[in-house]
Amino acid sequence: MKIRLEIVFLILILLFGLFIRVYDLGAAPLWIDEATSAMASKMILEKGVPVFDSGYAFDRANIFHYMQAGIMGFGISDFSARFISVIFGLLTILLGYFIGKEYSKSGGIIVALFLSVFYLEVIFSRQARMYQLFQLMFFLSLYLLYKSREKDWLIYPALVSLYITIDTQIA
Repeated sequence: MKIRLEIVFLILILLFGLFIRVYDLGAAPLWIDEATSAMASKMILEKGVPVFDSGYAFDRANIFHYMQAGIMGFGISDFSARFISVIFGLLTILLGYFIGKEYSKSGGIIVALFLSVFYLEVIFSRQARMYQLFQLMFFLSLYLLYKSREKDWLIYPALVSLYITIDTQIA
């Protein structure tokens, strides 16, 4: 069974991207916005909804916070609060690979490599905030819209990803 060299490179890029995103992920304390997101997700675990003890309902980026709560369900820590963004960062690398493949034979690997090491991509993938989900869903919406010209049914997942994009960051 022949394994394509391109797939091997992609797996190595994803593993390296995972390493630089996860390495020492829980070492730095959460900054104020991360702590707010983590607290909203903690309230989801405790109450089922992101409502703080003060009664304030945190109704921003609901999909992100419920997903973050799912990860934090395995243990509440700075690491677990940030780990969902690591997953979104890896999915962004994979999406970049598919987008790059649309343009050239080697474009997918080049884009994946770039996204795996680019400073801002790594930083946003290491924060307990919704930035990486926003970027992933924004570009997924565009990619699926583009691909829907070949397969009409892809317009529906494009609309779902657009909804998640808007829920994540209305601005």
